[in-house]
Amino acid sequence: MKDPRLRRLAETIRQFLPPVPPEVRARPISEVEFTNGTKNVLADADITTIGELITRTHLEMMKLRGFGRKRMREIEETLDELGCSLRERRCWACGGDVGELGRKQGEETLAALRDALAACEEPD
Repeated sequence: MKDPRLRRLAETIRQFLPPVPPEVRARPISEVEFTNGTKNVLADADITTIGELITRTHLEMMKLRGFGRKRMREIEETLDELGCSLRERRCWACGGDVGELGRKQGEETLAALRDALAACEEPD
């Protein structure tokens, strides 16, 4: 990130949205409570860890053979329990889960983000 205003915004967001812990990223799909059908679809796509799974988008997952809305719901619910999500819900600036914005920190998060955005608009 070259723009210092975006860097400040990303730093503020990181305070509220911790990254996915390495131990969660490294967790094998075989150890996660997915149905056998979901595990088979992921294995066929060479997705062997949670870290590999969360780099995928919803669209990429829906294109997998044998994958549909039921499996998507199962994966989303399980990833949510692990504190992570598929790629589109991740902030491009900091890697945090934007689905958690406002839910965990409520008004404090929103106020901090408003301040960060205002700082981005200030001339250097």
